[in-house]
Amino acid sequence: MKRALSVTRSALRALYDELFALAGMGMIWFAVAILFPYSVLWLGTHVLPPAGAATAALVALLPGLPVSGGLYYVAVQIAREERFAFALFWEGIKEHYLLSLKVGGVILASGVVLFVDAFFYLNAGTLPLTVIGFFGLWGLLFWAAAQIYLFPMAFLLEEPRLGLILKNAGALVFAYPLFALGILLVMALATTISLLLLLILVATAWMPFIALLSSQATLSSIDEVKNFRARSAKISEEQDEAATEHRAEP
Repeated sequence: MKRALSVTRSALRALYDELFALAGMGMIWFAVAILFPYSVLWLGTHVLPPAGAATAALVALLPGLPVSGGLYYVAVQIAREERFAFALFWEGIKEHYLLSLKVGGVILASGVVLFVDAFFYLNAGTLPLTVIGFFGLWGLLFWAAAQIYLFPMAFLLEEPRLGLILKNAGALVFAYPLFALGILLVMALATTISLLLLLILVATAWMPFIALLSSQATLSSIDEVKNFRARSAKISEEQDEAATEHRAEP
């Protein structure tokens, strides 16, 4: 939990330092990723059947994925303490829109499937299916934890192949589950505060903070993996040296 708090402080400090620019990006994200799909859903419910309205709303979510990618692209740059300018936001959207669509599409599709499966089995009314539903809830928890790493990983890998992004994100969740849980709790707290107390934050600073927190968490976990490997290599080297000296003794 200590590392999660440290990452949260870093994300809050980065948000404060670049608040004006990040709030502008947050407003663009909110308009494209929230207001536009909601408007399509509202209009669809008046002119389309329920299934058609839901389908139209899901399609309307797609433009928000490249915008999310652009925001995460900026957040990764800030987390790595590299150059920062508002133009990076447009650069991230333009140069990585296809990658953002792939990553975001996997997030949306897997989330819908897991949620529907869990809801169906939990309400099936029989014990075996209810048990399957509880496993579905664990799947949703893992899915939520993986969201911490997916978009940042897409912009940190030299070769951002979708399979490699998913593999690395899942590996980090399994390697540091308590850390991922801590970050999820911080995200839930930030979302609750934004919705209940300061709704304006949802339209400005909420998503930039989530992107910064995820990026900081991803870099922190990668550093932990590197440190672990370095320590393991050093221990192995020391053991090899000790074994060599032991064999060399008369």
